[in-house]
This record gives sequence, structure tokens and C-alpha cells, in this order.
Amino acid sequence: MSESFQLIAAAAEHQSVILQLQREYFAWIMQHIEQDLGIHPQELLGMTVDAYIQQMQAELCVHTPPEHWFYLIRHEDQFAGTAGMRRLANGDFEIKRVYLQTAVRGKSIAATVLRELIQQARAQGAQRICLDTGPFMQAAQQLYRHLGFTPCAAYPGSEVPPVLAPHWMFMALDCRAV
Repeated sequence: MSESFQLIAAAAEHQSVILQLQREYFAWIMQHIEQDLGIHPQELLGMTVDAYIQQMQAELCVHTPPEHWFYLIRHEDQFAGTAGMRRLANGDFEIKRVYLQTAVRGKSIAATVLRELIQQARAQGAQRICLDTGPFMQAAQQLYRHLGFTPCAAYPGSEVPPVLAPHWMFMALDCRAV
């Protein structure tokens, strides 16, 4: 891994920074969902974005490997992003909440983080790794394709609300392929 950043396993003492980064992440996503798809965040979530983040927050540091991983990405001396992965009920793995602040994008950090998550999933015996991505995340989609992910149908355990599913892209990596 590059010396310019590191993955740090999220822990209870990171709650405030996780909350800040998740607020940034969801503000960005919800802005695009509302602008691009015309769906209001509260209508989509059934609550305010902040209430949703607070509800999710409790789960992020509670679950631990080998079922769940959640990391903070530290760039230089600041936390600048998040990345997570979980094992789905069917045994597949799902990459979640890969987010980098704008200032650190374009530095190959996301690619290195994703390779690390893929390696961890493979070490746990993953046969397939899934993810979902919004239609406005073209750079992420390009990176996922470069890493071997291909489009697939919505997968069991996806957290994408049904109203978004027709607009969303689902992708998978076959870990059995060389």
C-alpha cells in the first residue's frame, strides 16, 4: 500500500469522523439522486438523511471481520474517506461505501483500497464480490470495470431501495476466474 495513505479499521473512538464522512458521502449521493432522478431523499429513505445516517452509524463499528469490514482512509494526517465490505447471507461479499473526499480523488487511492478489499474477500474464500453504483458515478464504474467487475442483476441482500433499482448499476467480480 502507498505510504501516502492507510486503511484504519473503524472503531468506537472513530464515531465522530465516520459520522462526518458519511454525511458528506450521503449529501453527495442524495444531491445526485434528487437532481438526476427527481427523487427526494426523505421520500426515498422514509426519514431525514441525518436520521438514516444516525441509524446506520451504530452498525458500522459493531460488526467485525470476517463478516464485516469498515475502514477509514487516512491520507497524510487526515481522514479522507471510507471503505467497507460485508459477507452477504448467500456467501457472496459486497463492497460498500467506498468514498473519498474530492481533494484526494485521482491519486489511485480508490484502486488500491479496492484491490485490498478484493484480496481480503478472496482470503476469506469469496467466490463472488458484488457492489452497486449510481448512474452518476461514471469514474467509479470505469474503475470497477478495470478491476474485473461486470454488470449483473440486482443481487440478494442489496440495500438499494426498489425505487432506485431500475436506475442503479449492479456489478460483480467472479473470484473463481483467474
